Amino acid sequence: MASFYDVVCLTCGEVMSWCKYDPPFERCTFCGTKLTRRGYWNQEKVKVFGVWSTSKDVRETSERCRAAFFEERGCYRFRLPDRRLCTVEMKGGSTFHIHIKAGGRKVLLVCRENEVSEVVSTLKEWGKVCLNRLLGILYRGRFYTPTDPAFKVVVEAVEANERSELQALISSP
Repeated sequence: MASFYDVVCLTCGEVMSWCKYDPPFERCTFCGTKLTRRGYWNQEKVKVFGVWSTSKDVRETSERCRAAFFEERGCYRFRLPDRRLCTVEMKGGSTFHIHIKAGGRKVLLVCRENEVSEVVSTLKEWGKVCLNRLLGILYRGRFYTPTDPAFKVVVEAVEANERSELQALISSP
């Protein structure tokens, strides 16, 4: 029977689920920090929570590390597969802003703390936006919620790096 453990990156606070029968993760899925040394967990880089740990312990450790990560750096930058630069900023305790350009125009993706790593991982790896993981999108002073019909148009423009779709949004009421 498999035993799953929560592993927290002490650099950025990313929580990863790990089966003890699998080899340790080489790198953190969020910040890319090397987590292993000679095939074993590097105890200076990760904290492994065993079967007796509570989700509260994991969450508190993660939140503390994540806050320290953004306090120290101010932001986290990464590149999309098409080489566009993205910036992640922590706003308040549980909200994150992801700055990205589409066709030369700035777009701001807004997500919760527990969703930011999934959004960043998908953007880094595939250049796609997780629609169900966002609270909304801020574009040209207007906030688009996931229920807004223009929301999907903005997401498609960001993924395709298209300016024409964004231009159509500006001219619409």
